[in-house]
Amino acid sequence: KILLALAACTHSPHVLAAHPFAVAMAYLGALENVSTLKIQEKVSLIEAASALLGQEIEMANKYKIKDRDSNQDLFYAVETTDCCTRQLKQCLGDCAAWSLDIMYIGGGGAE
Repeated sequence: KILLALAACTHSPHVLAAHPFAVAMAYLGALENVSTLKIQEKVSLIEAASALLGQEIEMANKYKIKDRDSNQDLFYAVETTDCCTRQLKQCLGDCAAWSLDIMYIGGGGAE
């Protein structure tokens, strides 16, 4: 199982002056009427080109998380794993540790 940590971005215009836990709960409320999520990974050209050459270089992945039914953007996720740890994916596969920040964009905020 993958554990994702919801990170409240305090410099975001969507964040009110509130306790971070309360802000995170408000953002999770965006999922209240969502039955299915669609996660789209943004393609890294460097990663794709290095894979074609036979030695893939793992780059920090970025994802859009959408409501599958309405196709509305809800969250934007950015991998924050350091470079050396990302390269461990090649030998450890799914056992390699990784970190992800998830930001609420509520219908199409800035990425």
